[in-house]
Amino acid sequence: MIAVSMPGYAFSESPTEHGMSFARIADLVVHLMVEILGYKRFAVRGSDQGALVQQQIGLKYPERLIGIHRSGITPFLHPLPADLDQGEKAYQKQVEVWAQRETAYARLQALRPETLLPALADSPAGLASWIIEKFQRWGDCGSDPDTHFGRDKLVDNLSLHWFALGGAGAVRLYHQAGRDPGMSGRVEVPTAIAMPLRDGITVPAPRRWAERFYNVRQWTIMESGGHFPEWEIPAELTQDIRKFFVSLST
Repeated sequence: MIAVSMPGYAFSESPTEHGMSFARIADLVVHLMVEILGYKRFAVRGSDQGALVQQQIGLKYPERLIGIHRSGITPFLHPLPADLDQGEKAYQKQVEVWAQRETAYARLQALRPETLLPALADSPAGLASWIIEKFQRWGDCGSDPDTHFGRDKLVDNLSLHWFALGGAGAVRLYHQAGRDPGMSGRVEVPTAIAMPLRDGITVPAPRRWAERFYNVRQWTIMESGGHFPEWEIPAELTQDIRKFFVSLST
């Protein structure tokens, strides 16, 4: 298994030039897997921004992928399709409410990243406040992220971001993605989607919505877990990943 750290995050260097978007990261991942490590085809698993990189790989390099396993689904599409069914219309109403409440951070990071960076790069408390709030809001933890995730793991995560200046790299990626949105369309690579019911971002989405973006071969509603299933429900997620890729090999 290869765990890829996206440029600017804790285990990689911060980009020194403009243009490090999800589409560009997709190019780098394929170069790493094919040209450096020698895998002509490979499978991918991710969520959130990692899933956006997966999507670009699926659109740009479908011949390289065995399959995609991801959590959740992108809730936004502009303009909205004219043929939404009733389930999708209800979902989009929920997305509209959620976006008003939860996406101010993303708009700031995308439009004015340099305004925010001093608070994240010069203040450990500022970085902790910016990050821990997302665990509390998006995890299946109610109001107690300490108990749900474990304080040691949360502090480990913060420390990796702090000492590697990962806060700056992560914020700037939003801005670069806005400058270069990459390819659009439906990924035809076989795809599995795990839908944790406590992930406020996915709401959850109806399968028909997800099928606008992906060739969905496996669809799993997970009764527990939120936006961070690798932390929250690792055994259940591992079982779902294995089930999907075994199905592709038979």
